[in-house]
Parts: sequence; structure tokens; C-alpha cells
Amino acid sequence: MADPVEILRLRREIEDLQNQALNAGILAEEANDKAREQKEKADNFRDKVVGDLVRVPIGSDFRRGSIAAVIATVRQQAHHIVIPQSAERDIDVLDRTYTAKPWAHHVADFFVAIEKFAKESINHRFSGDFFAWCTDDQDGGFSANKVSMQESIPTMQNPDLVAAHTFEVSRDLNSSGKMVMVAHAKIQIRGGGNIPRIFFYDDTKGPTRKVHIGFIGPHELVPTSSF
Repeated sequence: MADPVEILRLRREIEDLQNQALNAGILAEEANDKAREQKEKADNFRDKVVGDLVRVPIGSDFRRGSIAAVIATVRQQAHHIVIPQSAERDIDVLDRTYTAKPWAHHVADFFVAIEKFAKESINHRFSGDFFAWCTDDQDGGFSANKVSMQESIPTMQNPDLVAAHTFEVSRDLNSSGKMVMVAHAKIQIRGGGNIPRIFFYDDTKGPTRKVHIGFIGPHELVPTSSF
């Protein structure tokens, strides 16, 4: 006959083993939960780091090493900008200067900003003009100090200067195929007649729903009453 004391000892040993197994299971589950939590944190951190590494900064969508390359890229990638061939004036001259690369970057920044502006304007999420967009710092990446939406009265009263501000455009914009443009971007605030300027017409609220570029080239080719 089995010893009652031995039976009791075995029962207690079995209970201890069961408790140990239960505790081990609980610890394993907690460890798995913690491991999952750590993995999730690691994944989130990885995604953030990778995201920071691959995030495209403002301007780099269109940035290239020359103004000519920027223009070509904008023609290929922009959805709301029209650049006729006639708009390009002395681009090769600009690209031969020692400041060609920074100019190209600023030109790209302008096009990125105006593409973003056009998208918001077309979708009725922004009611102002491009100057207001830059003034409000709408993530455009282009300084309002470099934008003017008009020319001086003396300039516009001079027929020769008005003619210099008349550019070829799509007949969808104007049936004559030409339009006077006064809104412009200064790629560099100070400098001589070789500094690039871009003249444009905002038709984002009009029938074409585009921004039309009339001129990209040295300022001296589009003189004003004060220059």
C-alpha cells in the first residue's frame, strides 16, 4: 500500500511543476508581448528613419544641374505649367555663367512653388494669387520678395516696353497666340541685366486651368522704364 506521506509529497511536487509550467507560460506570453512591442517600436523607428532619408525636399523634384535641364524636367513632370519653346531666351548664355547652378536651383524652386500653388488654386483650396501664396508661406519654398504681379505705370505706358512684355502663348489661352505678361519672378534679387527672370500668367481659375510661362531668360531682354 502506498505511503500517504509519499503520495502527498508527489501531489505537491506535481502542483509545483504545474505552477512552474503556468508561470513559465505567463512569462513566455509576457515576453512575446514585450517582443512584439519592441519590434513595433523598432519598425516605427525604421520607417521614420527611412522616411527621413527618402523624403524629397522642396525644390528637388525639379532640381537639375542647369536651367535648360530644369525646364526640360518641368515640361515632363509638371501637370499645371505650360512652357512653350518660345519662352526660352538665351538659356545657353545663362547656363555658361559661374552662377548657373544656383540659378538653376532657384528656377526649380520657383517651378515647384508655382506647381503647388496651381494645384491648390485649381481645386479651390487657395483663393489668392501667387504672390499671396508665397507671402502666406504655403510650403511653396519661394520668397515673396522675388515675386511681382505687376510692372510700373511708366513701363506699361511705353509701347516699346509693352511690346517687350508680349509673349507667345497657347491659342487656348488667347486666340491671338500672344499675351502681355507683367507678373514675374526674380531669380536673384540684386544684379545686372544677366539675372534670370521668369514671366508668367496665372490662368488656374480660367479655361486652361494652367500657369503659362511667357519668358525665361536674362532680365535685359525684357527691359522696364527703370532698367
